[in-house]
Amino acid sequence: MTLHEFKSAGLSEQFDALSDNGVRLMSRPFAGLEAILYQIDGFYVEVLYDKQEGSFSISRAFLTTLLLDPYLQTINIDGLLQSIG
Repeated sequence: MTLHEFKSAGLSEQFDALSDNGVRLMSRPFAGLEAILYQIDGFYVEVLYDKQEGSFSISRAFLTTLLLDPYLQTINIDGLLQSIG
């Protein structure tokens, strides 16, 4: 599936594609919700989970690694730095 095909698909089809072929990479808090990052077929999909509502929505699908920065900033590498220092 390409990014264009994913974006053109209906919401149900998008979630099916994520369930069948997506790899959950990580999550982070976002505006009172949980943003969950998936990789699927060479692109990324951000899903928002509302814990209070118990609902999911697709925030965005993208190719650029620049949009991964908010996730990368949540990775704690202190232990790694101490082990090599």
